[in-house]
This record gives sequence, C-alpha cells and structure tokens, in this order.
Amino acid sequence: MAEDLPTDEYEVVVVGGGPAGQTAALYSTRLGHQTALVDRGGGRAAMTQEVHNLIGVREETSGNEFLGVGKDQLEEYGCDLHRDMLSSCHRTEDGAIELCGNSANYQAEYVVLATGFNDVRPDPPLPRTGRGLHIVCTATRICSSTSRCT
Repeated sequence: MAEDLPTDEYEVVVVGGGPAGQTAALYSTRLGHQTALVDRGGGRAAMTQEVHNLIGVREETSGNEFLGVGKDQLEEYGCDLHRDMLSSCHRTEDGAIELCGNSANYQAEYVVLATGFNDVRPDPPLPRTGRGLHIVCTATRICSSTSRCT
C-alpha cells in the first residue's frame, strides 16, 4: 500500500464505468451496500456517437450523455464515484481486497471487474463478400493475487 495515498474502504468496489460497471454499482448500491465505482474515464461507450438498440434511450443520445445520466443516478443513490487508474490489487492479511490506484487505494470485501474490452480489428478477408464481419474481443485483467501497492 502506498503510504502517501489515502485508503477508502467499501463493501463493494466496481472497477469500470461503462454500462456494465454502472449497472453493477447501481444494483449494489440499491441493495444497501456501501459501494464505489472506480473509472479511469473514456472507454468504448464514451466514444460512441449514438446509442443504438437500448430500450428507453433515444438513438441520438451519445455515449457520454448516456454514461453521464448513469453517473447522476449512481450519485443520487449514494454510490461514491472515483476517477482513477488502478495498477494492481492484492488480498490483505484480514482477507479484504486492496486496489491500488494513482490517486488513492481502495479496500473492499468484494470487487466487480467490469473493465470492458478492446476491439481487435483483424484485416478483413478477401475477397469482400458484402456480409457482416464479427470482430473478436479480448478482456483485460488488472490484478494479480501477489502484487502489492507500492
């Protein structure tokens, strides 16, 4: 744990501020758990110009607008929002999970990883068929059980 950074304690910390992370944080908060959402900012959803195929959301809504409404809702229910980049995590001696960030450290009983994915864009097959191309996605992992905050 970095001695010069504060440590915020929660029952649940959700890592990732996209639609999945916000939904997880909303449910956790509404169920009465002391919850924090830690988000580095940006991400795939934030770059979306128009949201499509989401019930209750008009298609001219941008990803930033959509995520902004979600953050407002989370704050209204009492979820703490942190803009931070996490670098590692580990279990403490008492069994809690400590997440190490650039601005603070976060300790929780439970952690939800909702970090999204990066698009892997392969070269399209030739000749072009005029059909859709499915893009393969990979998830990223941010924690190891042995790393410590430094």
